[in-house]
Amino acid sequence: MDCFKHLCIAYDDKYKGFEFLYKNIDLSLIDNGTFYQNCAKKKNRYSIATGSKKVEFVSEDVEDSFSDFEEAYNAYAEVFNMINDSYQKLECLKRKALKKERWRTILDILGIIGSLFGIIGVILTIYYSTH
Repeated sequence: MDCFKHLCIAYDDKYKGFEFLYKNIDLSLIDNGTFYQNCAKKKNRYSIATGSKKVEFVSEDVEDSFSDFEEAYNAYAEVFNMINDSYQKLECLKRKALKKERWRTILDILGIIGSLFGIIGVILTIYYSTH
């Protein structure tokens, strides 16, 4: 049972890393939103199965706890199989998001430069109109 418990904790850490890696990516665009919905359902399932037992294990009914951790482990495994199966789609979506972010940054910089030229133009106009 401790093996299941530690595997669940390791999977949870790995899933947090996945969430961090794709935090600015809209995962609902993969498979018409079913990927994100399925991940959320399964994540809910293993969170409920482990509950507070994830951090510390104190239970009087070992058999019940064993089945909870086994269920949580299976849910984690299903989530990571889904992630591995959708890896190419995830990477493609991440590239598109980065490209979009790059364009947004370039346009912001161009907007700032344009504003600076406008301000300089107004200052020069005022300066030359008074002299």
